[in-house]
Amino acid sequence: MTEQLIREGLLGVGLPLVVAGAILALAWRVWRARAGSPAAHSSAWAGALAFGAAMIASHIALNGGVNQKWERVVYLLIAAGVIGMAAAAARWTLTQRAKHAATTTSESVCAGARPGDWLAWVIAAMLTGAAAHFVMAGIFQDGDPTWMRIAAAGAPVAFALIMQPLAQRRPGATLPAALTLACFGQAGVLVLSGNQTFALIPASLAAASMAAVLVGGAVALRGGSVSIGSGAMPLASVALTIPPVLGLLWVTGLPIAFAWAAGLVAFAPAMLWIGEVGSIARRGALTRFLIRLALVALPIAAGLLLAKANAETDVYFG
Repeated sequence: MTEQLIREGLLGVGLPLVVAGAILALAWRVWRARAGSPAAHSSAWAGALAFGAAMIASHIALNGGVNQKWERVVYLLIAAGVIGMAAAAARWTLTQRAKHAATTTSESVCAGARPGDWLAWVIAAMLTGAAAHFVMAGIFQDGDPTWMRIAAAGAPVAFALIMQPLAQRRPGATLPAALTLACFGQAGVLVLSGNQTFALIPASLAAASMAAVLVGGAVALRGGSVSIGSGAMPLASVALTIPPVLGLLWVTGLPIAFAWAAGLVAFAPAMLWIGEVGSIARRGALTRFLIRLALVALPIAAGLLLAKANAETDVYFG
């Protein structure tokens, strides 16, 4: 048991931390960061690439490929990563065209760019939902509840639509730190429900998000500014919403309370929107950061308490 836990810790958390950190360090060019430099163009795709590579590497290292039906979820991770990078690239292209149009016509850049932003975000969210529906259709069996099928396709769409604008609006450590908390929280809910294997999916994203915090911090110390970008949100939506559905499918007799607990944790990062308005947005940088993370932590704590209250003592710990 101890050896298994060490292996899962190294490959499920340590490996994605290193993989994501290396990719982000290269993409964000930490050694070239300087005061006043904006987030690099590579930030448009860096988050999606780093998160996707980290999670896929972790899955392959732990499971060796697609050997069981549920492991088809790795195809969904690949699809979400590609969708995120494509959407980020499309949005960047549309923004550049809008800037060029604004320069030649003296119009507002924001007015020209905003429709392109939303078009890319909506298409990315819908494609992520379609990919989730397609992959999960091969995992569901006859007789599985309809609401689970709806949740498997709809929850990633809702998460992506909510979080993509925020990811583009809010550079820095706040969003990856919030994702780290939410993913570790979701892993905790899954462990309490007896789904340690599925818990490794959000845990690997938590490690990748932690790498974004650390590498982004190194850039900030040198005076630069980076962002994981909206392209990372399709992957985050999959990692936070699909494993609980798998858990409810694989462990029979779980109370519906686990679905509510997983939902609270999955959408906890949406609490960051509260920090974008009112007096919180006008406070100092460190104060804003701490308040926003506290807001995210509230539904995570509620979800974990709800899961713990409904957990059977012999589900996982014996």
